[in-house]
Amino acid sequence: MLTIVETVFTPLALVTGWYGMNFVNMPELKHPDAYFIVAAVLIFFIALEFSIFKRRRWF
Repeated sequence: MLTIVETVFTPLALVTGWYGMNFVNMPELKHPDAYFIVAAVLIFFIALEFSIFKRRRWF
């Protein structure tokens, strides 16, 4: 069960770490919808993980 929880939260922690750094050369910072796109991609991957977990009956 801990592995399932960690699998869900690791990508979120990774992206949080990236955006927590003070960069000026990140191409997403100039695009007005970049944060919404990144959030949508993360939500998609989490939904994909949950569907795989449900299909394998891990929870």
